[in-house]
Amino acid sequence: MGGARDAAARDWLGPASITHIITCTKELPNRHRADASLTYLKLSCYDEPTEDLGARLDECCSFLDGARAASASAWGASASA
Repeated sequence: MGGARDAAARDWLGPASITHIITCTKELPNRHRADASLTYLKLSCYDEPTEDLGARLDECCSFLDGARAASASAWGASASA
């Protein structure tokens, strides 16, 4: 969990093993979208009480499940090498 400054700090994302990022903004682009090692889910929304983020929960959970599966696969591949 972090803000725009955290997501922009590419030198921090790699060492922290961050590979999947959910962004919740209409204004800002996915900062490192050209970086193939990062996968984004962009929820185009405003930080307002009227936004129905609950309606996007299943999508977020599926994205995070995919991130976990990719991580487990990568760890399994490196452990067996």
